[in-house]
Amino acid sequence: MKRKRNTRRVQALYSTIIFIIPSAFIGGYFVGMVLDRQFGTEPWMTIGGVFLGAAGAFYELFRVVKRGERFSKQDNPKEKNKSLDQE
Repeated sequence: MKRKRNTRRVQALYSTIIFIIPSAFIGGYFVGMVLDRQFGTEPWMTIGGVFLGAAGAFYELFRVVKRGERFSKQDNPKEKNKSLDQE
């Protein structure tokens, strides 16, 4: 039962990627647009916002994948034994 629960937990964790990447890009775009209007630097803050959004999206993507790997190792007892044998 625990194995099935961990598998579902990993699947749910990985499904968050679908929302993380687009929301970071869109959020960066809109923040850049607002800053462009406020400071009159027409395309530059928008471009910077998109790049910062992309950097944030990939950072969060790596965090999610790392967390998923940790849950997968809990799910697979063979992986635990391999890591214990290597130490």
